[in-house]
Amino acid sequence: EIYGNTDKEIFKKLKNYTRNIDNSRFINFVSNDIYRRKENDESLLGDIPTWNEYIGTWHGKSREELPEKFEIVKNVIGDRPLLITEHGLCEPRFTGGDARRIDEMLYHIKQWASHDFVIGYIYFCLNDYRTHMGEEGTGKYKIRRHGITDVYLNPKSSFYVYKQLASPIEITKIVRIDNSRNVLVEIKVKNNIPSYAIRNYFIQYLTQDNELVEIRLPDLMAGSTFTIELKNINPQY
Repeated sequence: EIYGNTDKEIFKKLKNYTRNIDNSRFINFVSNDIYRRKENDESLLGDIPTWNEYIGTWHGKSREELPEKFEIVKNVIGDRPLLITEHGLCEPRFTGGDARRIDEMLYHIKQWASHDFVIGYIYFCLNDYRTHMGEEGTGKYKIRRHGITDVYLNPKSSFYVYKQLASPIEITKIVRIDNSRNVLVEIKVKNNIPSYAIRNYFIQYLTQDNELVEIRLPDLMAGSTFTIELKNINPQY
């Protein structure tokens, strides 16, 4: 993470040194406040500008400032893409529990997805973790409750919300056919975040006789839709 207190020449030398070792990968510097440092932000020296976006918690007074901050960032990066490298709710530093974590997750991801120049995001983080930076506990038992699972990887409610948000597929319509046990299911491949073609995907469902049916989907590009008929479905599922 970069806090704007280091000579930029150090980052340029580090980038060149790394490129000489391996020129096949992106080289990036992670920024906390590109919206504040603007053209002076060191992440602009990387291959992709980045932003640890915590507007409304660690940064700023309210998340409602985010659209304004995005306008600033867009003007700074020009035609370059932006990668959101971190976002989440850190307890107990910020109150509200998992309910707030879900609410913040929905708000921020919706904002990111509304901007074409945002190419993706890294949600922070998978699990609560022990750290000397933790705001809860003492000594080696300090903990930061920042995850969508607990420290033992048991899922919280936010885990299932994030799982749905991260899925490349949305079910957009389900229609029963003439009072039968057959239904038409329309699916759409997302074309914002995430956005990628799907290959080797399957639909599984149980029939009225509790038999598992598996149907392979065709390869589908981002933004496309596909309708499939599921026959003799079990109404309990």
